[in-house]
Amino acid sequence: MRVILLQDIKGTGRRGDVKDISDGFARNFLIPQKLVEPATEQKIGALKAQKEQEIHKHEKEEAALSKLAKRLPSMLLEFTRKTDKSGSTFGSVSQKDIADEINKKAEVNLSPSAIVLEHPLKKIGEHALVINLGHGLKSRVRVRIRSIE
Repeated sequence: MRVILLQDIKGTGRRGDVKDISDGFARNFLIPQKLVEPATEQKIGALKAQKEQEIHKHEKEEAALSKLAKRLPSMLLEFTRKTDKSGSTFGSVSQKDIADEINKKAEVNLSPSAIVLEHPLKKIGEHALVINLGHGLKSRVRVRIRSIE
């Protein structure tokens, strides 16, 4: 029986695959569990159209991220914090703070988890950070922390 997998099934295939499997396995187990549906020409055509849309969306995202990766190194993000006499801030500049500032300046929707911080940013001065944009793209951004006077 030819079926479309609705979920990943170990030993059979991944979600969206069209597979030929035994009739008994499909009728007695996979279809009642709603793990597969019978493959008709109409459903296969719709699946192909959906895959093409996903590929197009992926390419569009990758182009936008590539453009952002080129802009980030020239960007300087500035933050002001209260400090003690030794130059350490009360509180740190977090991943969320940095992501919010990038989102505001570049008009994108970057997740805070994309910012790679080796340690909390608590010292006054300029810091260089790595931004993991996904899709194999990485970039750098400069962050300056200043003291409130």
